[in-house]
Amino acid sequence: MQLDEFNRTSSLVGALTGGVTSIERALLNIGSLAKNQAASSVQKIMASRIDKALAKLSSEPNTALSDQLKRNQSLLVSRKSGVNEALEVVSKSLAQINDIRNHIDYLRKRLTFLENGDLTAAETAEEWDNIIRRVKISSRAAGGIIKEGNVFTPKNLINTEFRDTFKTQNIYAPYTNEVGDLHRIDGVYLGTDYYITEDVSGDFWNSDTNNLEFESQTGTLTEYSDYATPVKTGQYESVATLRVNTYDDTTGQINFTLGGYSQRMSDTEPNNDLANAQFMARQSFKTTPASEIAAGNGNSDLGDQTLPWTSIAGNISNTGASTAATQDYDWFKFDLQAGEVLIFDVDYASGVEAVALGGDDFDPWLDVYDHTGTNRVAFNDDSPSSQGGGGSGRTASGKEFDSYIAYTAPADGFYYVRMKAYNYANHTTDGAGNYVINTSITPTASSTFLGGGDIDGIVTGGGLSLLDAWIYKNFETQASINQAKDALDAAEALVLNTESSFLHDRATLESRASIYGSQIDGITKEIRALMEEVEDEARAELLARQLEYTIAQFDFTLLSARSNTLVQSILISQDASGYGKSIQENTARVGITLNQSQSLWG
Repeated sequence: MQLDEFNRTSSLVGALTGGVTSIERALLNIGSLAKNQAASSVQKIMASRIDKALAKLSSEPNTALSDQLKRNQSLLVSRKSGVNEALEVVSKSLAQINDIRNHIDYLRKRLTFLENGDLTAAETAEEWDNIIRRVKISSRAAGGIIKEGNVFTPKNLINTEFRDTFKTQNIYAPYTNEVGDLHRIDGVYLGTDYYITEDVSGDFWNSDTNNLEFESQTGTLTEYSDYATPVKTGQYESVATLRVNTYDDTTGQINFTLGGYSQRMSDTEPNNDLANAQFMARQSFKTTPASEIAAGNGNSDLGDQTLPWTSIAGNISNTGASTAATQDYDWFKFDLQAGEVLIFDVDYASGVEAVALGGDDFDPWLDVYDHTGTNRVAFNDDSPSSQGGGGSGRTASGKEFDSYIAYTAPADGFYYVRMKAYNYANHTTDGAGNYVINTSITPTASSTFLGGGDIDGIVTGGGLSLLDAWIYKNFETQASINQAKDALDAAEALVLNTESSFLHDRATLESRASIYGSQIDGITKEIRALMEEVEDEARAELLARQLEYTIAQFDFTLLSARSNTLVQSILISQDASGYGKSIQENTARVGITLNQSQSLWG
């Protein structure tokens, strides 16, 4: 590039010194333009070389060795991540195990208080069921997330979602760098759950006590014919009303009674409105064996003693202060199936029978409502003499003032019966008084769950095997208290063994995580050293290009300066001597300038 500029300048000087005295100054300007174009070309070419060097420096340097190291590093990072995920799940399990152990200690102390008389059996039973609820919550809270392949899987080592087998999860954490070399951590169910397999039908009974949200709630024992679906049979009862007859904690054999409600009961206040209606469970409707009826031990106040029945003794308690808004009502709630006939027969409220029994000759009124409690579907004041059984009171005119209703349920659901005084204002005569209600259900061919009955089965405990308080007979005997103590001892042993195993697993995982961390750091240093070595080569190339450019700029600047000096000398010579000077004089002056320039280039 410098030689091209030199040749152009030499040609220009030759033209001027060859005797051409009429050359235009514009020709000199053209020569100056050629010089500027040459300078721009040099800058573009050298800038391109520098850009390539910069691109090479900024690109990630790779070699076969660095690529292999990066692959190994990626594998180690992935395996360390797997170890850390397993560590998180194990640590959460250990935290909840500590809470569960505290719950067990608390229950053991409460049993001691019970034995010392500082707690009642009922108080102990309530606390027992609420603690096993908390144990279940603790076991659920031990969950974490493990990445298995490209799928994130919830893991919990001390809980189960399989209530028929109590199967637990396990974790496979990386152990060494070898794919497939894993550390297995087995789960142990530490919740509280159980089921009862019925001897006769093979159906299953499950309690939901430990799954309830609030401690004020009472559990329900529900029957299932199949766990896989699951399919409810419709048979159920509150654990508060169940009664255990026998329970062998060594074999799991149990006999308990459904229909723990008494067949004869009392009016339970407050039941003055729909919200507090006294519930008449289907299990309380029991039949009287034919032999008992024949022996005179049935219920002669029933029109048909072969029907499932129950009876209620109560009172309508209006006073002189009662008003239409404050008069006494007694509400009752029934669970009926379609086609069943509910017979609601009020006895011993009015007439000579009521007086003979110390009654107040009370005149009742009945209203029947559907499930909404607002739509009245039937009512009765005074019944004909042909209805009802014994105990139906009569006046001298032969009219019965004891109310009676037989209502056929059109669909499955709850129905309500409300009883009041015909005239609450007559509280001193027939506006208040005692009564007995004999209630029967005429079943259909498909009616189910009337009467309850005894169930024989086998208890299969899951997790800590802490069972509902009712199984320990509500802690009313020392034998039951001892059974509960044995259950706590077994639970504590399982918790301590599991805790010890998980502590060992956590130590192993922490060790593996530390080893993986060291290996990752070592590979990272090797990769960094290789990268720096390759980067140094790229930096050297960049510096060389930058230096080459600097030198080229210097050379060209120097050449341009000398070329300008040559041109200026010619112009000055012309200006000073005119265009008519002799060729010899001009030649001498130009020769001096050329010699000066040539000495610089050479």
